[in-house]
Amino acid sequence: MQGQLKPGDLIFLDYEVLDLAGVGATSFVYRCRELVGAGREVAVKVLHNRYVFDEASRRRFLREARLIQSLDCPHIVKIHDIIDAPGVVAFIMEHIDGPTLLDWQRDDPGPRADHELCAVFIDVLRGIGHAHQRGIVHRDLKPANIMLAPGPNDEPIAKIIDFGVARRLDSPPDPEDFKTIRGTAAYISPDELRSPHEVCESSDLYSLGVILYELASGARPFTNRPVPEILKAHLTEKPTPLSHHNPDINPALEEVILRTLAKRPEERFRDAESLRGALEQAVNVAWEIRTHQWDRPTLPPLSDEVRQKLKRSLGDALRQFVGGLFHSLFNTGATGLQGDPHHLSRPYVHMPCLI
Repeated sequence: MQGQLKPGDLIFLDYEVLDLAGVGATSFVYRCRELVGAGREVAVKVLHNRYVFDEASRRRFLREARLIQSLDCPHIVKIHDIIDAPGVVAFIMEHIDGPTLLDWQRDDPGPRADHELCAVFIDVLRGIGHAHQRGIVHRDLKPANIMLAPGPNDEPIAKIIDFGVARRLDSPPDPEDFKTIRGTAAYISPDELRSPHEVCESSDLYSLGVILYELASGARPFTNRPVPEILKAHLTEKPTPLSHHNPDINPALEEVILRTLAKRPEERFRDAESLRGALEQAVNVAWEIRTHQWDRPTLPPLSDEVRQKLKRSLGDALRQFVGGLFHSLFNTGATGLQGDPHHLSRPYVHMPCLI
């Protein structure tokens, strides 16, 4: 297989290329149609021909395929098959007919509503939690690696893709980890920068915290500066409060996000499940505060007997008040007022009990 394929080309005689879906550092992703079986659309990730005969590149590419294949979660892209043959290395994935989170942000920039943000991240946290439970750390979580597939009732289902630099915690670290920084500068964790060969699940939570910050505030915590300064900021700077970018931010949500961005892993949430619970609680509390209304008590209707008694009592009270008022006005001294010239004595009016 030579270079980039074009529509109509075949991959391993079983898949017809429809179009190019994406380009990575060492691979191409094509939208294809199966020529056998049901003829479904699939995504095929193909190792670039210049790396096919490089043993390290080939090994890393196949490791990604086998890592994803070991996972079974609706919020992680699914692999159907792996091709490892002379001259071609590829794996066949489900085709996700939807945008990435990055596309979603670009199409509609600015802070996202709490419930909208929460709906997407519940899916993402379920997916990454599933990977963590099986000892796999993604290491490159960012908006471009989260896709939104069509779901029921027009609600998107988030799916995590691209485990190209993922690490299995029960395996020795890749020798490249001792000399190469993995990930993307805007979303990389301090752990990855300090000890890339020792990263654990908390590193992924930090990266998700950056994405949460971006969705909730409309801005990244560290941006508009050269890459070396962004990396230094991840290590040493506290992020600007989200309320600086979004004055209407839910304070409980802001607290959750800032905790996720703590510099030390032990100061973050324990795991994806803990973060998911805190996120749901923060959003639900804010929703209840905004929507809760006190129900007014409903009084029972008055009976005819009580209504007549009320009329008589009010009539008696009114007659007492008027009589007392005339008595006060016509029985004053020479000044016409008793004592304090600003004081007009008011007769005490007894209001009889109605019931």
